Amino acid sequence: AGGRATSREGGDYREAFRRQEQLLRPFVEGKQESAKDFASSFVPKTAFGVWVRNQATKLMAIPQVANFFIGRTLRDDIDMPDYDM
Repeated sequence: AGGRATSREGGDYREAFRRQEQLLRPFVEGKQESAKDFASSFVPKTAFGVWVRNQATKLMAIPQVANFFIGRTLRDDIDMPDYDM
């Protein structure tokens, strides 16, 4: 936002971006894998699978059930460094 690299990289944008990618890449790749796994549950291959999906979708209307099954996967447990502006 301030248009300059942080002081911890000595103003070196390449180093700042490299560190940012090093921090975020495993987190983002994990989210992408979760999304792939989750997306496949929306396209079952059998009539029974469709029924299970529909029942599970109905159960997600109950907040406690939704939080139990989905809440953990939606949390972003990543510590971002403080940047001086």
